[in-house]
Amino acid sequence: MLTENYIHRLKELAGIKDLSEEAGVAKTLTPDRDYFFNSLSLINDVKTKADIARYNAIIERINSLYLHGKLNMDITDDIDDTNFFMDQDIDKRYFEEIEEEKMDELDNLTDEDLASGQESSIDFLDSSEIPLNMTIEDLIIQAKGLTEYIGAAGYVLRDGGLLDFFGGNPDRADHRTLEIPVKEDFKSGTDLMHAFMDITGAIRIDGDKGSIHMRGNPSMAQWKILEKIILKNRDDFYIDMGRDGGEMEYLKSPMALDMIQYKIEEFYN
Repeated sequence: MLTENYIHRLKELAGIKDLSEEAGVAKTLTPDRDYFFNSLSLINDVKTKADIARYNAIIERINSLYLHGKLNMDITDDIDDTNFFMDQDIDKRYFEEIEEEKMDELDNLTDEDLASGQESSIDFLDSSEIPLNMTIEDLIIQAKGLTEYIGAAGYVLRDGGLLDFFGGNPDRADHRTLEIPVKEDFKSGTDLMHAFMDITGAIRIDGDKGSIHMRGNPSMAQWKILEKIILKNRDDFYIDMGRDGGEMEYLKSPMALDMIQYKIEEFYN
């Protein structure tokens, strides 16, 4: 029988403060694609060649982030930070260089043409390559990237994809730092994490410590990853099973794989 202290420890590791927090978790997650364009001027404020060049330079940077799988909330808050683009080997140019190139592309356009209405600035604005129908899975893969190493993963997606929670850094990122823009307003990172898990079916993992936190029945692709984690940590694993409404159950070593699978299916079915 699990002691209250042990259950309390598991709740802390799972990021659950109390069951009342569960009631306020949103049942939807809506990607906020527009967030990535916060650094852009409003179209009505783009009136000069310089305005157009800066707008197009920002669009090029945003497109580069997306095409390199690096689109996340942090960098799009400071799109003209050249150091990041250089460090990530995305673009070696300074932002001012890109602006100058965009100005050169507008060589035949004059501010007088724009001011007189002979030309419209809208006709010279570049378009984004970010899909209009991005999913939450698309956002999180852009924000975190994928890894083939279970020990570096923070979540396993329904298709078995492993989200990279190290990203080349020495320390694992907190599971609640998803870095994805959504339209819903969450009171805490924990609430966002639970909504993300509920809607995508993602399972939170720490492969090196044998920690598994799920909020729904695993897919076959996910079970293959969980099986590897359990076998690697056969003497020291624990599984936190939760679901909407706050109901929770825990499994811990030692326990046979077939019994674990049975208990999980029993809990969710």
